[in-house]
Amino acid sequence: MRKVFFIFIFMVWFTVQARISRQWTENQVIVDSAMLWSLPRDYSHVGLEACVSMKGPSDRRGADRYSWDLILMLADGTRRVVTVGWGNTDLGDFADIRYLSVTGVTSEPVRLTEDVSLYKGDNYIVVEINTHGEARVYVGNDVMNYVGSISLSAPVDIVSIGSKDRMELAFMAIECEREPVLDSGLDGRELELACNTDLKAPFGVWRYLDRDNNTDYARPGGYYTLVGIQDPDDSNGFLLLYLDGAKVNADGWKPGMIKARMIPTGFVGRYRLEWYNADKSVLRDESGAVIEGDIMTLLFPLHKSQLRFSR
Repeated sequence: MRKVFFIFIFMVWFTVQARISRQWTENQVIVDSAMLWSLPRDYSHVGLEACVSMKGPSDRRGADRYSWDLILMLADGTRRVVTVGWGNTDLGDFADIRYLSVTGVTSEPVRLTEDVSLYKGDNYIVVEINTHGEARVYVGNDVMNYVGSISLSAPVDIVSIGSKDRMELAFMAIECEREPVLDSGLDGRELELACNTDLKAPFGVWRYLDRDNNTDYARPGGYYTLVGIQDPDDSNGFLLLYLDGAKVNADGWKPGMIKARMIPTGFVGRYRLEWYNADKSVLRDESGAVIEGDIMTLLFPLHKSQLRFSR
């Protein structure tokens, strides 16, 4: 069982505009009922985390009668139910093992015996949902256990959590990120003019040259051709617009879309960089760009990678 050594494992997201919405609920007692939260339809990623405890679970032969459910209600009317419960393999036998079970994620129930509360303590559930129709599920306490992924037939409209018995919800946190707006507004003629501009850094057409990357940390999403222009919203900044070359999520990229933002530093030819990945998430922390003549190097030190372009 793969383990994740942190509790709050929402994906690290950055935004261009106010694209993140958050919902927070805490200190709720739920008895034979459920609570519901609606999600925006235009999300690109959703992360949710809940902390739940029940006072009833105790040793007994087989599955315990106590359990609670996390339900994902989908836009097509279907739903996926993740049930967390408890049990004993053989109560009274010296080989008996107390376990926490998670059903509804994989074809068979997943039994966890470590890094979970087996009786009255808190257990956390974390779900990461993306636009590729996947919900990744983690359960645990101080250390999270990766349970598996759920295939979704449609976007999630509503999240529900509840129980037929008494459960205490310490908190539910939901964070939704909408797709970034990356349309530069330039039409074909304007892009052509931008391509024919002078070659003062970082203007001009930049074509993929080579890379130096650690594939454990990052993989290129394509062999891009980009064009550098002045940022119309920032007289001191520049944009790298996508022209061609996407391999990953190629249908999501059209000529003229913003692939990166470059902000000058106090050093000639050195820029801070905001780079949009193939899935349109953004890399910002410690990323940078260096232009030396007709070579542009994009640096991603946290991912032990760099890309080079020539013009």
